[in-house]
Amino acid sequence: MRKVMIGGLSLLLLFNVNNMMSQRTQNKDIAYINVDGFEVKGAWEIHFSKFRSLSWRPEDKERVPNKRWIKWIKSDAKKPGFARKYIVPPGVYRSPRLKDELTILSVRAAWDRKDQNWLALMPNNKRLSKQQMGGTDTLVHKRYAKDELSGKQYIILPGRTHTVYTFLWGMGYNYKIEVHVQDYEGDYYIIQGGYLNFYGWRNISFKVPKYIKQESRHLPRVRPVKFIQYKIVADADELNTGFYTYLDYLHTRTDVYEKNFFGSRLTKDDYYWEEKDKSKDKK
Repeated sequence: MRKVMIGGLSLLLLFNVNNMMSQRTQNKDIAYINVDGFEVKGAWEIHFSKFRSLSWRPEDKERVPNKRWIKWIKSDAKKPGFARKYIVPPGVYRSPRLKDELTILSVRAAWDRKDQNWLALMPNNKRLSKQQMGGTDTLVHKRYAKDELSGKQYIILPGRTHTVYTFLWGMGYNYKIEVHVQDYEGDYYIIQGGYLNFYGWRNISFKVPKYIKQESRHLPRVRPVKFIQYKIVADADELNTGFYTYLDYLHTRTDVYEKNFFGSRLTKDDYYWEEKDKSKDKK
């Protein structure tokens, strides 16, 4: 199985994003799609490399579980410092279409020694979506090369994804951010987003290269990629304590065009075969 490392990509300037903005061209229908605003508490899990500290505070002697290193922070106009304009990224706050974006995801990390330490953020099955986001991956091969803690949960990115975007908050650390995806044949790819060695919010882009398969000559033609995880990796000589960051508004630039043909409706065989009613079948 291939495991591909994709070169560092540039960081985009902040811009006002919409839940779904569309631009039609010949044989293309480009849209910006809101994949996850991190509004659902508990919908992501955090995992660490083996040198993770017992606790955020060095004086603590008892190991705390991973779930204590991740937190959903919701804006609240009644609490000092929690107003929406202080919490969410400027590019989200200024967009009139994103007024329901109230929550950001926060993670902390500390390790006992300097190394190429890492943390991974993975979606779980608490997410509900019309795009079938979240679920159990049935395409993972037994020979699937992955980190020891990588799971089988994923988010389907609808359409043919050109670019994945996420707002991240930096604090000057030489930690790089990656997005891991999987194509419909089970091949696994790592897309680099650059370093988090800036200050404050930036909208980071992860450009999906054209050689990642998102289309088949067989129906259905469109075969969306699966978002497996974010991974944040420290440089080997970088500070190993006191790191934290925030994430908001996972979204994509996507081609949602599908060619119509006589009988195209019949592509949805599960609808006509009533696959959803299997449990009601009588023997």
